[in-house]
Amino acid sequence: MDSDAPTPPPEPMHASDAPPELPAFTAVSDDRPCLACGYNIKGLAAEGVCPECGAPIQRSLRGNLLEFANEDYLKTLHYGAIVIEWGAFCPLVAGVLSAVLQSASKLGGQAVASGRGLEVIAGVLPAAGASVAIFGWFLFSRADAGQLGADASEKARRWVRIALITELILTLASAVTVFIPSVRRLMVQGIGGTATTTSGGPGGPAMIPWVTIIIVSAIRLIGIGVSATRAALGAWYVRHLAARVPDFGLQNFARVMIWLLPLLSTVGLFFCGLGPLAAWILSIVLIDKCRRRIRDVRLGKNPLPWITPVPMFPALPTSPPGPDAPA
Repeated sequence: MDSDAPTPPPEPMHASDAPPELPAFTAVSDDRPCLACGYNIKGLAAEGVCPECGAPIQRSLRGNLLEFANEDYLKTLHYGAIVIEWGAFCPLVAGVLSAVLQSASKLGGQAVASGRGLEVIAGVLPAAGASVAIFGWFLFSRADAGQLGADASEKARRWVRIALITELILTLASAVTVFIPSVRRLMVQGIGGTATTTSGGPGGPAMIPWVTIIIVSAIRLIGIGVSATRAALGAWYVRHLAARVPDFGLQNFARVMIWLLPLLSTVGLFFCGLGPLAAWILSIVLIDKCRRRIRDVRLGKNPLPWITPVPMFPALPTSPPGPDAPA
């Protein structure tokens, strides 16, 4: 009967038969260190982890992007940028209030040089406004403790902080000198103005010691130079942060601001004083652009999708070669 027929033996496997294919993976093609431990990740799967420390290979390939940064660090950068923007308006408010008080004093027939309110507004508010912005910059220039490998922004970050400390010292010195009577008269009347003496007679530049004029002028000139330098260093630092977003448009904008901001703050003074105003507006725009990018990173949004090109081997063969394959 057919049911009693022996079962035929299985057909023998031929050399050309291959096992099922495994999922292909992409390997790193050149010598490249792991950013966490320095292990050479050449030949490892780009989708895997470092065998030494367990850090993702993709992080070493793509670099220290902000998407890999700690949330506390990103929050500090974000809040620092907000404080910088708010602090930038404090000197403007101080200038407006000083002008209003000076006009009111003149209309009231009071001696402007002896007004205590003008001293406080002209001396304390600018210093307070500068201190707010400086505090924001200190937050904004915080070091990233979780960054792997070398920090490309370290030099820019340190120079920014040195400029901030210098700017704070000059701001405090300017605030203190305001309470000196001769400096107060100089601030109110200007070098070419007139002051009212205690005897009621008119006075002029000779009423103010030349030493006072020289000291105040030197402090202001040095302050302009330091502010221009800090603006350039700040743009340099923002350029490094933009590379970690990454945002090529912001990088290019910051690159231009590195030389344009100090140029407007110094040479721009001779163009009806509009240069510093333009530099002030552009610096706020620069910080605001960076703040928005940091906010997007915190929210997990990338307005400019981008992947770092890395050298790779093509997909490795997942099937063993046949017997006739070349060695």
